[in-house]
Amino acid sequence: LVSLALIVPGVWAAQRGSPAEISRALAAHNKDPGNPRVLTDLGSQFALRASEQGFPTDVEDARNYLRQAAKMDPRNAQTVAWMGALRCIEAKVRQAKGFVREGLNQLDRAVEMDPDDLIVRMVRGSVGVEVPREYNRIESGLEDLELVRAAHEQDPHKLSALRIDAADLYLKLGKGYRARGQIDEARAMWTRASEGPPGKERETASRLLAKYAR
Repeated sequence: LVSLALIVPGVWAAQRGSPAEISRALAAHNKDPGNPRVLTDLGSQFALRASEQGFPTDVEDARNYLRQAAKMDPRNAQTVAWMGALRCIEAKVRQAKGFVREGLNQLDRAVEMDPDDLIVRMVRGSVGVEVPREYNRIESGLEDLELVRAAHEQDPHKLSALRIDAADLYLKLGKGYRARGQIDEARAMWTRASEGPPGKERETASRLLAKYAR
């Protein structure tokens, strides 16, 4: 249902959800166990690994850390967004599509809480272009991702400061345009992704370009 190598690849990305990143986040949590942002980061790491590898235990670990963060700081839109993404990831891991609607509602609430937060928009947009068409999220997903792209093109350093991987952004934009039937636009986005640093996003974009070559 949902593949989130995302955000923060680099949030999304090659390293996000990796053993090294999880170890880093655990070490940060051990040093500062009462920091809700650290807890959200840790929860997102386990959520991303669950998305990539499908371990139910990672779903439980992610939920545990994100719930702790939400109790400490219930107004943090990023925590709410990750909880929504996790619910959609859980739908894939447990083959329980009934969870998807709940996750999407949480993602919408996160955007309502802080519509200018680019990480929140990246998370919701990434989910939006991945969930099945029956949920009608392609348009809102593309809107979110285009908002992030506009910020990136205005200031190329903005995404790296937020640990959002530009290659992952372009990869997901391409998937959204493909789902909309706009193959030329999809190829343009995948070309941008294929020009990024070595990693899974660049490799995936190159494969898609070959698949959808003119």
